[in-house]
Amino acid sequence: MTRGFSRVAAMVAAPITIALLGAEWLFETGWEGGNRPGVLLAVGWLLACVAFALAMRARRDADQESLARTAGSTRAEPRRAPLLASVTLFAVGLAIAVRDIRAWALAPIWLGSVALWVGAWLSRPALPRLSRSQWALLGGVLILAAALRLYGLESHQASHIDEYVTPELALRRATVDPENGFALFDMRPGDIGSMLLLSAYPRRIAFETLGLSLTVHRLPSALVGMVQVAMVFFVARALFGFRAAIVAALVLSTLAMHLAFSRHGEITIEGSFVWLLTAYCFARGFRGREPRWLALGGVALSLGMYLYLAGRPAFAFAAFVLVLAAFDSRLRGRWLAFGSCKFAVGLAIGLGPLLVTLVREPAVFAYNARLNSWLGAAVGLFQRSGEIDALRPLWEHAYRAFLAYNVIPSAGSPRPAGARSLHHDSRRTPLRRALAGQSPIP
Repeated sequence: MTRGFSRVAAMVAAPITIALLGAEWLFETGWEGGNRPGVLLAVGWLLACVAFALAMRARRDADQESLARTAGSTRAEPRRAPLLASVTLFAVGLAIAVRDIRAWALAPIWLGSVALWVGAWLSRPALPRLSRSQWALLGGVLILAAALRLYGLESHQASHIDEYVTPELALRRATVDPENGFALFDMRPGDIGSMLLLSAYPRRIAFETLGLSLTVHRLPSALVGMVQVAMVFFVARALFGFRAAIVAALVLSTLAMHLAFSRHGEITIEGSFVWLLTAYCFARGFRGREPRWLALGGVALSLGMYLYLAGRPAFAFAAFVLVLAAFDSRLRGRWLAFGSCKFAVGLAIGLGPLLVTLVREPAVFAYNARLNSWLGAAVGLFQRSGEIDALRPLWEHAYRAFLAYNVIPSAGSPRPAGARSLHHDSRRTPLRRALAGQSPIP
């Protein structure tokens, strides 16, 4: 082991281990009862150290070299037949939705339009295939993530009452839909139940197939959490290569707050899925200057209207990223203009019949909920009472934010260790750093 490798390993291992173990201790002591997966965490970090050491052996990153060689050289033109079919189905869906927003025919039309759009733009990836050892490392990380999220799933302590509201949304579909039609696109301002039906349908199928239990109720969230670990790997690989990707996945697999959201039946963890998928499309598109990935990114972003409300800020993130790209001399150009147009069309295709609802009820986008400001309430109480204890919510929100993001490991450690210290890439832009810095925690 060289001195340089030892220094890099220490830079990564020390802050990650200290931050994660400290956050886990705070998290467990803050929640009395529940599971205490200390043994699993210890074994997980032992495996993480071994995997990190193996992943860092190579000095050159084949992923980054391949991306540099193939930038702009891959297929950018879509397949015309599925593209035209997708647009045609989209138009037919809009025409039907104008007359009846709950028509059952909208379901296959929307799904078909989205599938054809994705098929029209998707082609052979430019990234090289993972080697056997790399697949083994990724498999180990995913096994660790699965073990931490599935172990003792039913006995995990609930955080709040919202977890027990989710089954009602799914079970109600079984009796309401046959009588009142397909309600996915019929969202209504202030009615959160009407906005979360895309995830309610698979939960309903799970309840009908596996029975009604706490384990079945929490299983979809656990699966989404496991998928997000894999998604973080591929986003980081597209940005910085395999070494940074495997470290990022290892960090997310054991983050305390991500584990908590993955082991709860509430649907909040689905919100971050939207940005992860969109960020991957942006990362591939900007890295290779490929408009097709922006076209796919539009469809990915459209999921922000169908999943948990926490995914809707992704629309602002996406707009910010595209504007930032226009000011970057290494990214702006005609390809970005065309790609942004394709992104907008892809977004419209993904929204589908929901566009009719958004035109009729624009307040649906912002949910139009009435929220109480904890900050304003705390400051107001302090002004009236003069007691310092009235400001306690400020501290509670601060340490909860620390638990959610874990400050150092969520964005800082994987990127400097895997990218700056080991691979100097002249194509790294502020935009790519902004993409990587978005935390995958809801």
